Amino acid sequence: MWTTKRPGEEGHYWVVIKYFIDGKLANTTEPEVWYINPDGHYGCCGQLGTDDPQEIPDGEDLIEEVDYQREPVYCWDNEESAQQKRNDIVTQRWEYWIKPIIEPVFDEKYIDPYPVLHQEGSMSVEMEVKTGGHFGDVGIQIARDGRIWLCYNGQAFIRFKPMDMKVGKVIL
Repeated sequence: MWTTKRPGEEGHYWVVIKYFIDGKLANTTEPEVWYINPDGHYGCCGQLGTDDPQEIPDGEDLIEEVDYQREPVYCWDNEESAQQKRNDIVTQRWEYWIKPIIEPVFDEKYIDPYPVLHQEGSMSVEMEVKTGGHFGDVGIQIARDGRIWLCYNGQAFIRFKPMDMKVGKVIL
């Protein structure tokens, strides 16, 4: 379950950041895996795969609001234009949505890379999917005869059937 409450235990969490301008949703990040230490003053979030640690707001609710001028005042602005810019205040709001990862699958486990393999054959896409990031269980299987299955959440996503060059037909 997603929540904006600060995690109570140190560990790895899925994090989604919702970014609002003047109360209207402007952007939502894709889920990222962060390491969170709730005992630190700022909660110390470090996104995995980067050396650049990030911070989350201090407090029970992981929500941060900042007011600022929408546009800067430049020296060439006349006084009326400058005052209008000073009065045009925007509220930015970040909501950090947190979901615990029960058993991180990246726990220093490594798999041997597959060697590059080129085959002629037929590929079929078995299900429609929207463009963009998707999080779930991915499985891959390569049979001795060269057939390949790429599955997503237990369902075949891509099937590949190589061509048997001796008979000039796709392997069924």
